[in-house]
Amino acid sequence: MFLLLLSDGLQTAPLLGCLPCLRGARAALIPNALASLKARQAALPPTEEGLRALGVERVETFDLERGRPKALAGFDLLYFLGGNAFLLLKILRERGYEEALRRAAAQSLLVGVSGGALALGGTLAHIQLLDPSMNRRYGLENLDGLGLTASSICPHRARFGQKYAHFEARMDAFQKDTGRRLYLLEDGEGLLCTGAGQTWLRRG
Repeated sequence: MFLLLLSDGLQTAPLLGCLPCLRGARAALIPNALASLKARQAALPPTEEGLRALGVERVETFDLERGRPKALAGFDLLYFLGGNAFLLLKILRERGYEEALRRAAAQSLLVGVSGGALALGGTLAHIQLLDPSMNRRYGLENLDGLGLTASSICPHRARFGQKYAHFEARMDAFQKDTGRRLYLLEDGEGLLCTGAGQTWLRRG
């Protein structure tokens, strides 16, 4: 298993250094956490360029709403772009991708960024607590993530600290009240989950 949950992308030495060799790999870019076509068009090219710089040979956009779950087995790397985790999780459930992703987690490399990372982890309940408006349109009642790891991240620690009042205290209280483990990631940090355990990859 290789699951890498990121705050804002592959951009720092600890994150890049944890990756296995990607030379000749086939990667799927999954943009479904982004609701608008404009946002996808802005995010996909630089992400593809970054992966090619790491040696990935084939990079394909994989739209979950047009593809089929079994097609995920053909990729060496699944890369979930950031955006709205509630939207992404809704699509994953409605389109029946849950089991396919659990199988993929055992065979392929999975990378999630921000909202993409949240949907793959343990819960979205802390994001609902911080900003209920993100789920208002989608109406998810089951806030469990896919559970590829029991832990969850909260991305953009510094930015969220400025945006949401008493952010750190609220996240501490959430962990105490629920017994769930949260990793509050700064941009440039990630949580690496493998068969050997979990490693918080800090900026240094």
